[in-house]
Amino acid sequence: MRIIAGEYRSRIIKTPKNNKTRPTTDKIREALFNVIGPYFDGGRILDIFAGSGAVAIEGLSRGFDKAVLIDKDVEAIRCIKENIKQLDISDRCFVINNDYKKALFKLKGTQRFDLIYIDPPYRFIEYEDLIKLLVSCDLLDHLALIIIETTKDQILNDRYNDIIKYKESIYGISKLTYYKKEE
Repeated sequence: MRIIAGEYRSRIIKTPKNNKTRPTTDKIREALFNVIGPYFDGGRILDIFAGSGAVAIEGLSRGFDKAVLIDKDVEAIRCIKENIKQLDISDRCFVINNDYKKALFKLKGTQRFDLIYIDPPYRFIEYEDLIKLLVSCDLLDHLALIIIETTKDQILNDRYNDIIKYKESIYGISKLTYYKKEE
């Protein structure tokens, strides 16, 4: 897998060798950043169910300042840390090896994020709980985007309280659903 654009363009990153994670493909990452903006001037990204860390690292490559990466799988965490070390970006990353609920509680009130990327296992169904937890832990900046990657058949709500869906795009067997705070 490679970084598509920005400071680390064309750099190869490792992916976990187990079947517990499914890396976000180059095509989906490219589409994601084309939709939200190809380059950024600062900001923070939160990558939940981070896997290899490809989305957060792509965000850093394109101009985000800091990234927090969460995963509970030991192999995924090892891979994320190797990728961070290889790119020499440890000063810009904070890695949490824990269940997403415990990790979000750990982050509560410490910082807010401009982009939250959620790429859970296929059988995950706790979307409403996860979004409520992001809000209750005060992790969303006022213009924050929440993007959820699922299979194309997964149906997500149009809104979770004041978090509303504004776009949905299908890429092969995957779907990206975009949310933001209601204005």
